Amino acid sequence: MIKGSRKIKNTHLSPWTELYGKLYGIFHDNHLIHVRIGYWMLSFPNGSEEAELLRHKLPKLVGKKVGILKTDLASNHLLVRMIE
Repeated sequence: MIKGSRKIKNTHLSPWTELYGKLYGIFHDNHLIHVRIGYWMLSFPNGSEEAELLRHKLPKLVGKKVGILKTDLASNHLLVRMIE
């Protein structure tokens, strides 16, 4: 496979699953916030608790390896960590 020829795939997280890799960016439009990690794209509705958390925490981590863990906890639907 030629480097750079992989397509970005949309995905979603089930409770207690984590997506990790290099954070390439966080983008938003009128309806969704999109987070690109490696070749994966996560999307959340604008205004949701998850979108607000990601909009607040992720911009300073672009270019770094991160993990996003989805939980079933009422207090924290997503946990974000930087992986060193």
